[in-house]
Amino acid sequence: QPWGVMGGTLSALRNKWDPPVEVAQEVGGPIQVWRCDLRLEEHGVVQRCKSLLPPQEAEQVGNGQGVAWSCGVISRVLQRAAAEEFCGVAFSQAVIVREDPQFKQKKPVLVLDKAPVRGYLHFNVSHDHGVVFLVGHPRFSVGVDAMKMILPKAGDTLQGFFADMQGVMTRGEWTWIKAEDQGEQLQRFFTLWTMKEAFAKGVGEGLSCPLASLELTLEEGEWVIFRDGWRQRFWRLKTQQYANFAISFAVGAPAGMHPSYYSTVGADKIAPPGITDDDLCWRDIDLQALLLQAKQNKGSG
Repeated sequence: QPWGVMGGTLSALRNKWDPPVEVAQEVGGPIQVWRCDLRLEEHGVVQRCKSLLPPQEAEQVGNGQGVAWSCGVISRVLQRAAAEEFCGVAFSQAVIVREDPQFKQKKPVLVLDKAPVRGYLHFNVSHDHGVVFLVGHPRFSVGVDAMKMILPKAGDTLQGFFADMQGVMTRGEWTWIKAEDQGEQLQRFFTLWTMKEAFAKGVGEGLSCPLASLELTLEEGEWVIFRDGWRQRFWRLKTQQYANFAISFAVGAPAGMHPSYYSTVGADKIAPPGITDDDLCWRDIDLQALLLQAKQNKGSG
């Protein structure tokens, strides 16, 4: 049972031992949030988007089908489109490392061999039930996770689902989840789940980070995350809803991240300030428009 503000007093004591970190005065540019709802797109558009990928990457994704495969293709397309727009790296020339065993890195990283034309972009992606999200920021490392707020299996009961998930939340978190009526409990569960996942993806560990080692608590209206009882002072969290999806963001200092970050932006150890709604720059991605823009860019090149 991890100790945290909700579950015990050890974290409060550790806060006194762990000195505060320097906090940036401002986020330093909007947090880009791209949203692509494949449920609204025409049939065949994913295959046409796949044709934009470099041959080697197109071969890696293969000729699958289904929602998960389609979301995977569009995730890759959006990463390249973001690198082109925000860094000036040509769509087909972007080098994106998705896993580096040497550094135990399990998140996509844009690798640059020279200074970017416009700036760097830390980014992360998530998708569920046909909706793809990409979040990016020029200075801070980011993580994103989105989940549709429904029971995962037909015929599941809320009690049965919570019993299966008992180990991923701490005692204090379950108390917070069950403080509301049943209609709100599933929403609260996915609020915490997506924040934990966003943090795990933000630090580059993904599924290898045990969710039970993380604990969330509200302090003066802001979510704070603890890992094995230690407050994660370099990280800020934000959670929202889109339709019946819970979507959460983790934004933090790139210190301790993939070394390719350092060649471009340095091992910045300053923490971001709290994330406000005004810091999020939402954009709905129209794949037809993206294909048209790619065709125009190819023609002008």
